Amino acid sequence: MKIADKIKNREEFTPTENTIAKYLQENSRDVVGMSLDELANTLYVSKSSIIRFCKKLGFQGHKELCVQLARELNTFVFDGKYLNPSFPYEADDTAKVLAEKAYSLNYGALSETFNDLDPEQLYKIAKQIHDGKSLYLYCCEGSYMPASDFESKLRDINFPVRLITVPGSNLKQALIQEEGSIALIISYSERDEGILKVARVLSDRSIPMFMVTGPTRSVVMKYVQDTIQVSYFEPYPKIASIGSRTAVMLVLDILYADLFAMDYEQNMALINDADERRKALLTKDHQG
Repeated sequence: MKIADKIKNREEFTPTENTIAKYLQENSRDVVGMSLDELANTLYVSKSSIIRFCKKLGFQGHKELCVQLARELNTFVFDGKYLNPSFPYEADDTAKVLAEKAYSLNYGALSETFNDLDPEQLYKIAKQIHDGKSLYLYCCEGSYMPASDFESKLRDINFPVRLITVPGSNLKQALIQEEGSIALIISYSERDEGILKVARVLSDRSIPMFMVTGPTRSVVMKYVQDTIQVSYFEPYPKIASIGSRTAVMLVLDILYADLFAMDYEQNMALINDADERRKALLTKDHQG
């Protein structure tokens, strides 16, 4: 049953819930893009009241309701413009409009993701990754670029990290991953069966796992120690990963910042030494 149908008959709602339902009915597109704080402040109700209302409708909380609402509306709201995040471009879009849409989707993904993140949660996950023997990254095809960028930055500071790059090798690596290491699963979509197999294997081997994923719930979550869910919703089918890629990269950039700061002096020395060697090499080549 659609959300609009669930809130038509409001006889069992409290006065506060009626206020929320009425606003949701009249401003559905706006609600999709609002954080829990924004919605509470707009309606002058408590966040707990909104959460109770969401649970009465059958959702775990505000995020899940917004995800379902976005699915039903098949749209993404940003800066007063309604865009389908999976199919944002039209045949008659001008060059300027195409650029504005690409900018809006990426900026919106950054803003929405950042506003809903818990920096303390990310720091705690980064600390456990830092304290592990090494880090293994598992990703599906759509998340390879953010994962590869994250691995590259970690390698620059000599952090022991490995990204599985050979297609079909994720499961093989999970079977032999060293004890004492940490696994980070990067998979925006819940559609990848290979990632689920990896999670089951690592769980059976008692390898600690963390996950960066999209806003929809995944079976993989029950196998990991903690999950970072980006709130930006980009449903399938889609022409490409646009905002979802940006949202995942933001999470990984914050994890990298946390890891870098944990060994700040050591990492700064590595960066400076590498820069000095680069300058020396350029000077040698110039003189030669």
